[in-house]
Parts: sequence; structure tokens; C-alpha cells
Amino acid sequence: MVGRRAVCFGIVVLVPFLFGMGMFGQPAAREEVPETEERFDATVEDLEGVVVEVTHVSYDGELYLPVFRGKGLVTIPFGKIRKIEIGEKQRSRREVKVSFKNETTEVFWMEEDVLFLGKVPYGTYQIQAKDIHKLELTQPTSE
Repeated sequence: MVGRRAVCFGIVVLVPFLFGMGMFGQPAAREEVPETEERFDATVEDLEGVVVEVTHVSYDGELYLPVFRGKGLVTIPFGKIRKIEIGEKQRSRREVKVSFKNETTEVFWMEEDVLFLGKVPYGTYQIQAKDIHKLELTQPTSE
């Protein structure tokens, strides 16, 4: 009897917490995309090979890519990036090859739960780094 009560109590306590995290580890759905000073668009290819054209792309409302070089955090402005390709997993991080507009390429590591947001003609779009194969950034010349 005591075991059954403990299980019920655990469920009552854990379920709201898990839903608060967003459907068991997935980010909560967003209705709005944060407004940013500059506009960046992207072509996103996910791990299933689905390609989506997205406008007003940001990293959770920010216009930089948070990556690691060793233990150090590096923030790369979107304006310097042409393309990122996300590769192998190591713990909670993914290898990310960044191709810059100046034609150089560097390899970094990124937290796999980094969330990218944007707009599509039929609503909002969000995807975590762990689900991306490739993301190509563009900056439109006019709205």
C-alpha cells in the first residue's frame, strides 16, 4: 500500500515538471518568433532529408551561434556564417562545421539542445541542433 502511494505521489509531482520541460525533452511549441534587429533566412535540412525554407531565423531570439572550442564558449555572429553542418555526437554536444562567408571553415562543438526558430508561410518553425543536418544562412536585401 505504501509503495502504491509513493508511485502515485511521484507521478503527480513529475508529470507537471516533464510537461513544463516540453513534451518529455522536446522544446515547448511557440506561437511567435522573436523579433530581431536584422533579418536572416535559412535553408534547413533535417536528419530525415526534409528541406525547409525559413525566414526570420534566430537562435532562440539571438543572432549568433553559441559553440565551444575546447572548454571556451564562442559566439559567432550570423552575419559571418554561410553554412553549418552538424555531425557526430559526443555526450550532449554535436560537432559543427562552420563555413564562413570569407571561405574559411572551422570545426566547433555545440550543445545539441540549441533551439533555432523562424517563420514559414504556414506558421512558426523550430528545430533543435540535434535534428539538423545542414543549415545555410542568407540575409535578404529587402523585406
